[in-house]
Amino acid sequence: MAKPKRGGARRNLSNIINGRVQEWNNNSKHTVQPQINRVSGGQKLENSTPAAAVTSKLETGNFKATVRIICSSDTPMQSDQDTWKLLRTKHPDPPADSRVPCDPKGNAYFDPLQVTRENVMKALRSFPLGSAGGPDGLTAQHSTDLLSGATNDSFQQALVDFVNLLLAGSTDKEVRAIVFGGRLLALSKKGGGVRPITVGYTLRRLAAKCANNHVIEERGKALQPQQLGVGVASGAEAPSTQYAGW
Repeated sequence: MAKPKRGGARRNLSNIINGRVQEWNNNSKHTVQPQINRVSGGQKLENSTPAAAVTSKLETGNFKATVRIICSSDTPMQSDQDTWKLLRTKHPDPPADSRVPCDPKGNAYFDPLQVTRENVMKALRSFPLGSAGGPDGLTAQHSTDLLSGATNDSFQQALVDFVNLLLAGSTDKEVRAIVFGGRLLALSKKGGGVRPITVGYTLRRLAAKCANNHVIEERGKALQPQQLGVGVASGAEAPSTQYAGW
């Protein structure tokens, strides 16, 4: 889906994308050349990547991310074996003797969480503006746009069914190896070291948000009134004469 480096009347974008899809269906190898931002005279534009990131965040209205990018001194690291070794130290392999909790029969605590349409829509709206997509490129904004223009609720129901499928753990091992993966980025810290950032698949993150929202809501109810800031925005700062003097 990458935009071609060159445009014009003879380079119809729809035809190019359709041609790539046909090559994919035919198992043909097709390499999309990376784009290079240039200025007049053919010179490469310096800091083009940060500038493009800032422009992208501004277009989506995510000013918080814009300021964070401008103020950040982290730079992308080279994609080589040394960087890979540094990332492995941050994310080592799990212990070989680790065990998955068993599922005793009749124990309600092991029943999988199943969510409703309202839960999924609430989680979808909680994605920040301009939130990046995973390896498939699908973003939360794509789903939001499709839902806003839908003539029926079939896509909305498909999202709910897929989220519940993930929460129930009913996916095959081969599918989990993909869906629970992501795009791994390595940034070089100003003071040395590496900062790993993983951008997972949006649909998997959507399911995680639904699960987290459920836990926050239930734990908030269980901990009140001893803990006032769990699951309540500004709960700890809210004035209360009932607990004055604690």
